[in-house]
Amino acid sequence: MMAALLAGTLWGLALGALPGVTGLTALILALPFATMLDPIPGLILLIAIHAVADTGGAISAITLAIPGTPSNAATVEDGNWLARHGQARRAIAASAFASALGGILGFLLLVAALPFSLWLIRQAGAPEILTVSILGLFSAARFGGGRLHKGFFAVAMGIFAGLIGTRETTGEPRLWFGIEGLYDGLALMAVATGLFAGPEMIRLIGARTGTPVLAEEKPGWRSAGFSDVLSRPVLLLKASVVGWLVGLMPGVGGSVSGFLSYAWAGVQTAEPRDAASRRSGVIAAEAGNNAKEGGDLIPTLTLGLPGGAGMAILLGAFASFGLSPSPTFAVDYPEVISAIAMTLLVANILGGLLVVFGSAAFLALLRIPTNLFAPIVAVLGLAAIATLRNEVMDIWTTAFFAAIGVAMIAKGYSRPAFLIGFILAPVIETYGAISFAAYGWSFLLRPFVLGAFVLCLILAFAGFRRRASGT
Repeated sequence: MMAALLAGTLWGLALGALPGVTGLTALILALPFATMLDPIPGLILLIAIHAVADTGGAISAITLAIPGTPSNAATVEDGNWLARHGQARRAIAASAFASALGGILGFLLLVAALPFSLWLIRQAGAPEILTVSILGLFSAARFGGGRLHKGFFAVAMGIFAGLIGTRETTGEPRLWFGIEGLYDGLALMAVATGLFAGPEMIRLIGARTGTPVLAEEKPGWRSAGFSDVLSRPVLLLKASVVGWLVGLMPGVGGSVSGFLSYAWAGVQTAEPRDAASRRSGVIAAEAGNNAKEGGDLIPTLTLGLPGGAGMAILLGAFASFGLSPSPTFAVDYPEVISAIAMTLLVANILGGLLVVFGSAAFLALLRIPTNLFAPIVAVLGLAAIATLRNEVMDIWTTAFFAAIGVAMIAKGYSRPAFLIGFILAPVIETYGAISFAAYGWSFLLRPFVLGAFVLCLILAFAGFRRRASGT
């Protein structure tokens, strides 16, 4: 298990550091190897990759102004400013320590909140699970990126794609258009890979890597970066808590956690924007995007509601190991919960140390021309998708949704909103049927259901007001 943890940490850091490759691609390439292992080592490998990809992604965000993963987008402005002013390695050290401590705080919040979360979920019936799923759709549409009406359209299209195949409640096929490969529905792995990794690979094939900004620095940059983080405990705590709370919201994703942590920490209000305030920006963004994993695991494991594409891939991995998310997951699989939580903790600590003390090796990766390795990564990714179910249809599905992903980026539609709609479509259909069969329309009058619908209306109203004001 330690070998799986170390391998996952190194793989996640390396591919996270490569601009545009993203932690999602690292997960997909590792899936065939993970599924050959026993469930716990396999999950340790994947969780370690997912936990540290953002830590590695800060390296290219700082030195190239290209976020290694979408979660590092909030780090680019301040991090690259520091690099251009001769503080690249100090900024990398600060980002790595902030990521590690944010991940630790996310782990502690997970451990503290999980018992209450599980108790609350166990009190819920089918109507409550249905309502939480609908609330997840509204959250994805509202915060997933882009304008509200585009968010809802993306959710609707995701729901349509998620309903292709066999109806779970009756076993009847629908929307399969006479295509045998669609009889069992679209593969989650293929859809997520096409939507998120596909456009990045297409872009990277025609791109060129810039030259990292690496001016000479004074000795002691490691201790200076460490001191930068420790001297801002309130900032670190605020950013981590915000990131963790964002993780609880299905479909919102890591890029939002970084920006919200940055905003709520009040960094952007500092005047003037000197080197100290820029370091605060890097620390807030990186602590928030790593802390989100501790929050994201709660809805993912208990309700099957992932926060983004990475957790969606992990859901598919759970299915391949015969593990199904449920409100009783922690009771049914306590050893899995323990392994996941400890991996989240240890991988964040190990990842931060490896970046700080092995920064030269990771910086060397940035000099590899992206248009050379991107085709190799794309082919390996397609091969990984094909081996998961041994279905040629999955390759066509990946290619189709890569084109859809490119179009959605060009037109400003939310890909996380589409993915969460795709995942939740069968959940809403199943629990909607159970709720109506058990309670009739009266299930709409249950207190939790009414409260959640009020939250949905608030999210929608706030979004429409934001659109009307032009912000």
